[in-house]
Amino acid sequence: MGDKTSYIVTRKVNDEIEQVASIDDYNGNIYWTEALDGASKFDDIDKARKLMSLQEEMGKLLGKDYVYEILEEHRVVSVAKK
Repeated sequence: MGDKTSYIVTRKVNDEIEQVASIDDYNGNIYWTEALDGASKFDDIDKARKLMSLQEEMGKLLGKDYVYEILEEHRVVSVAKK
């Protein structure tokens, strides 16, 4: 029980497609998916910022015009009232 805040890195491919970063813990590869439940979630916003910065630099290197952002997710888990 308690409150939890997580951070999710997103990229906007175009006006219709927005994706979230999903990191494979086994090999470290980064995948992009439109499914929010597949997103990797960071407990520390600085880690999310580092991933976003890395992806921005990769985008520049590859000539991609993606727009990156960080989403903040809040979850509250508590005992249900009877």
